[in-house]
Formats: sequence, structure tokens, C-alpha cells
Amino acid sequence: MIQGTKSFLKFRTALFIIFSSIIIGSCGYGDHERKLRSALEQAGANKEELLSVIEHYKKDPADSIKLRAARFLIENMPGHFSYDTSYLKEYRPVVEKLGSLRVKGISTIAIMKQVNPLMDSLVSIYPLSNVYSKGENDLTSIKSELLISNIDLAFESYNSNPFKDSIRYDDFIEYALPYRVENGSCLEEWRPFFTRNYSFKAGQKFLNVHQLCDSLLYNFNKTKIGWRVADKFPYLKLSDYLKSRITHCPQKCWFNCLLLRSFGIPVTIDFVPACRVHEFGHEWNSLKLKDGLYPFDPFWADSIRYLKSFYERKKMHPTIGPIQFPKIYRKTFKMNATELLKHAIHSGEEIPPFFRDPYLKDVTVEYFKTFSIKVPVSENIYDVDYAYVCVLGANQTWIPVDFGKKKNGKISFSSLGSENVYLPSFYQSGHIIPAAYPILLNENGNPLVLCPDTLHTRKIKISYVAFPRPELEEYKKSFIGCILEGANNKNFDRSEILYQITKSFEPGTYRIPISTTSKYRFIRLIIPNLKTALNEIRFFSTQNGIEKEVKGDFISSGSKDSLLLQKIVDGNLLTGVDFNTIREEHNLMDKVWIGYDYKNPVSFSGFEFYFTFNASIRKEGIYELLYWDFGWKSLGIKKSESTNPISFDHVPQNALLMIKIHDTDKFSRIFTYSDGKQHWW
Repeated sequence: MIQGTKSFLKFRTALFIIFSSIIIGSCGYGDHERKLRSALEQAGANKEELLSVIEHYKKDPADSIKLRAARFLIENMPGHFSYDTSYLKEYRPVVEKLGSLRVKGISTIAIMKQVNPLMDSLVSIYPLSNVYSKGENDLTSIKSELLISNIDLAFESYNSNPFKDSIRYDDFIEYALPYRVENGSCLEEWRPFFTRNYSFKAGQKFLNVHQLCDSLLYNFNKTKIGWRVADKFPYLKLSDYLKSRITHCPQKCWFNCLLLRSFGIPVTIDFVPACRVHEFGHEWNSLKLKDGLYPFDPFWADSIRYLKSFYERKKMHPTIGPIQFPKIYRKTFKMNATELLKHAIHSGEEIPPFFRDPYLKDVTVEYFKTFSIKVPVSENIYDVDYAYVCVLGANQTWIPVDFGKKKNGKISFSSLGSENVYLPSFYQSGHIIPAAYPILLNENGNPLVLCPDTLHTRKIKISYVAFPRPELEEYKKSFIGCILEGANNKNFDRSEILYQITKSFEPGTYRIPISTTSKYRFIRLIIPNLKTALNEIRFFSTQNGIEKEVKGDFISSGSKDSLLLQKIVDGNLLTGVDFNTIREEHNLMDKVWIGYDYKNPVSFSGFEFYFTFNASIRKEGIYELLYWDFGWKSLGIKKSESTNPISFDHVPQNALLMIKIHDTDKFSRIFTYSDGKQHWW
């Protein structure tokens, strides 16, 4: 669900007051009866609707288990809400257009170009605050019919599940029974839609619950990740999602929960607030079974959909490398009031918005071995009782991921993932304030304080401006098989192979001589491997002993991709094409080629190509090295002459470092430097 507007924050503040009273009323009692009474009092005029649910299940002793389930839902209902969906009709042309374009098989990029301007224009006329500033609390709006139907259908699916013995009853109650998955979405009966349309066929059998889940999820295997496609659209209704089916991970996680929970399968939404490989955070789904937790990618992918071994740090991800999450949280329906939240409610101490949400649960220990750190702080600094550890997120923002209480001049933080850099901080007036130097928690869980030693400096070589993912090795090999070909007709009949690449290349500029006595009107570079990145190509001809670049009319294997592919000959080293990432969007053929039509035969003497990655030093790039000392401080700016490593002098030892890339106005991830290498965090 889309969040973050001022209107959203105002509405959530009002809700915070509501569930604060519930938390205060139940603190120290451990009394479900008291929580239930408090929730019913908050329901106001809707109290009778909730009482009728309880009375419904009291009639028959056989329904005693459903009665406890109903009480669980009502006890934990305070703070759950729906946004006002009456304004969704204003944005509905967007999702209607998304759906019509998707069924036509149009590429995601083409859809984005048609849909995004429409979404932007509608938002300018009908501000999203119309949606996010208004809402209804479930306690005061939910109807008994919906709640009873949800409970009955949930138990029916659970009891008929052929793998019921694989599921803990408590997990069913917490992660399959609830009538809602995400706050903000409208109250609707979603279970009947899925059970009616996607129930198992007669005689259909599965070996285990994983196969059963796969059979359900596969029905939506064509749903695409839609980066930057109508990002602002508020997906609050199931029908809108079903029309679009082009969304981000959070919406797909929500949808997967609706689908699998409809069949009595406990599935969660787990997430990392920020980390090295996901600066903006990342969400995924997990099956919650008796024999363990099984995380999976929300979008269907046959090769790496199952994430358990990667997230448990037992195996390196084949494309993005080691996944070292600092903390993992789970979205819950059940209220999980932390000691920090209770303290904030009683004392009024300001805490970060992330920790004001009582429907989050720290589940890091369910994934991998964790460690604790103790940080010494001055007792007289800032009038607060709690502090936080942060990891670096997007846009150089420190994101709080854990909290600790000041005690005897120290703050303890627990259940942290190793191989991360943590910044101890305070929180005041809406700002993160560094409380100490960053701490690197190494592979063995030993803390290393990153206090820059400005008295002992050194010279270092920067080889990368981002973590070099394992997939980059495939890009280096991708030029093997590329063919340079000349011909005198546009169909390249009776063409001559002028050169064939047979080796791998590191990022950089490469000049290849062409030895032929023939002249050709047409020349092209054939790229058979779409796991290729290319920034620029140039062709040369020697005339009167002087070699110079020659350009003709651009030609390519597909006219519809001509504008895209022209980035390879535009003379701009910052532009280029990654054929692997655009293959699906542009429906590229298995073999792509680019070249020139010179109108008349030309003699060729050489060919040059340049390629780089986001992680590589670029030719003519402008780089500034920064180090952390309670803020980022500059160590100088360098302009690269090639793709070779660049050196910086007078770099403090034991420093946390970062690179600013001036020509693209971007920043690298943080890293340390030892043994002549960069180590990324």
C-alpha cells in the first residue's frame, strides 16, 4: 500500500491514540478479557455488530474453537483500518488502461509511457490526500456478516487442507485466519473469490504443501514486476490488482497472502527495512509450517524463487551475491507492543515512526544466527531513554532498524545480523542524531568501531563504485561469439566476417583492427548473447594515411528498437544498452545487431567498443571519495581517464567510506578498505 503523505501521517496519529489506550489498558495484566472489553468500548455504535459475532459462536458448543478465534480477531482489531475508497473511481482509468494494455502483450516500458502521464494528470486534479487523509477503523465499521463469513471460510479451508498436519494451529490463527492482510485495504470478502475460481480439481494430488502452494501461485505466473509503472496508484481493492497485475513486491506479497490464506495456508509478509542489496527495503512471502519457515519470491521465477538458503546465509545468491540482512521484520494482525512503544505511550518520548507500528514483529532469529553489541554513550547527552542502530538506506539516509535502552552508560542492541555496519543514534525532533561512531559487525559477530584515524593515512585504489555482483562475470563473457560483418546489400547476403570475438573482456575501451581489402556499404555488429551491456561502438577508415571515425545511417535488427539501440552510437559514454534487462520489455529477438549504412562502399581499418557496468569505474567519470566522521567529509575529487582503478591519497585508516559520482549525481554504498580491496556494506 502506498504511504508517506502528510495526510497519511495525520490519520495514523489518530489511530496511534486509539491503540495506545488498548496497550495502556492491557499493560501488566496479560488479560484477554480486558483487551476484549477495551476493544468493544472503542467500537462505539458498532459494538453490537461485534457482540453478535461472539453470541453467534456461543450458541453451539461445537463452535468453541471459532469463538476463541472471533475473540482473537476482535481483541487485536484496534488500530486496523481501511482508507476511503470512494475516491478510487477518479483513478480507475489508470488501472483500466493498465489491464487493457497488459492483455495485448505490450511491453512494460511501453505501458509505462502510456499510463504514467495519465496517472500524473489525475493526481494533479484529484490529490491522493483525498484517499489517505480519510479512513474508517475496523472496530467502528466492520459488519458481523463479514467477520462470521471470514471465520467460517477460514476454518473450512484449514480443515479440508490435505496438509493440515504440516501446519501449527497457532500459525493458522495468526497468519491465515485474519480478515485483512494489510492496513489501508478495503474490507471485502476475498476468500470466496479464490476458493470459487482456483480450487483443486477432482483427483488432483500433491506430494506436499509446497506443491499445493506452487499450483496456486502458478495461476498468476504472468504477473509482472512493474518498476515505475503508475507507482502512485492506490491498490486498495482486489479487483484493481486483478486488472493491473503489474505492481511492486509489496502489492504482490499482499495478493499472495490473500490467495494462499484462502486455502488455510499460513503465509507471512516479511521484510528488511534497508540493506546493501535493497536500499529502499524489500518484502517477500514466507510459508509458516511446523518444520520451518520457507521464504519465497513474491513473483514467479522458476530458477531462484525459493529463498530459504539465501536468506539463511547458507548459500550465495547467483546474481546479487551474498545476502546479509541486518534485521527482518514481519507484518502481523496481532498487536505486538514492544517495550519501546509502551515506554513512548507512557512517557511521551518521541520515537521513530517505524517503531510506532504495533503490528510488526522482529523475526530475525527465525532466519539466521544473530549477535548483540553494547555501545558506550554519555548519560547527559539528550534527554531520552532509548537509542537506535541504523543501517544506510537510499539517498544516504540512515534507517533505524533496532532499539536499545540506556543503562549504566551503555546501550545494548540485540538480534543483529553480522556483516553489516550499524550507526548508533538518538532520535529527536524527527531527526536521526549520531550517538557514536559506526560499528562493523564482522562475520564472527565481533564489533569493530569505525573511528577514522586521521593521524595514520594511506593511499588506496578504487576499483568499483558498487558491489560487483556475481552476474557481472557473465557480462564479461558475453562478448564471446560477437561477429563484425560487412556486406554490400541490406540483407547481408554474401557478407564477409571481418572479426569474431573469442575472449572475455573487463569493462573498458577496446580497439580491434580490421584487415580486409574489400569495401562495404553496410557494416554491423551481431550480438548473439543478450547478457551483454554495451555503451558505445565506433568504426574507423584510413584515408591518405590518416585514420578517422566514419558514421553512416544507423541500422538495426528491429525498427521498433531503433531509438533504444541508438544509445550505443550517440557519443555519450553515460548512455548504453543492457540487452538482458530490456529483452522482455522490447521483445528482442535471440540475435540482435546494430550497424551503419554508408550509402557507398567504405574501406574499414578498425572497430572500437566501450562497455561498463554500474559497479565499474567509467571513462571520464568524476568521483569524490568521502569518509564518515559524524557526517560525510571529502577526501578529494578525481576524473578518470579510463576504466582502470583510480587512486586517492591521505585516506584515514579504519574509516567508513563512500563515493559520490558527480556526473550522475549518485552515491555508492558504504565500504571499508583492507588488504588492498573494497568491502561493501
